[in-house]
Amino acid sequence: MDLSNSQIAANVAVTDLQRALKFYQEKLGLKTMAFTDFFGAAMSSDGSMISLAQREKIPSDEDSVNFTVKDIEGIIKELKGRGVMFNDYDTERLKTVDHISEYKGFKAA
Repeated sequence: MDLSNSQIAANVAVTDLQRALKFYQEKLGLKTMAFTDFFGAAMSSDGSMISLAQREKIPSDEDSVNFTVKDIEGIIKELKGRGVMFNDYDTERLKTVDHISEYKGFKAA
């Protein structure tokens, strides 16, 4: 199991999530979705995605890349076996359990 067959999404920091979602939807024609009041995404019909994360400052020190996988727990186990380190968080906006954050059925690590 590896990430070679997964879809990849880049995280982009924005200062105004609602304005960014409106831009990607109305100007670029992408489907958009707000997952929380500070995190959303713009998606194309082929599954490509830009994750939009509202931050107080840009550039942000929280940029990341997302991989869409079917078995997040299995991927974490395999990647940890290869020496990849995962962070855990317990903040107002983000809480992880065993490296995984879950919100409305979506999981992320």
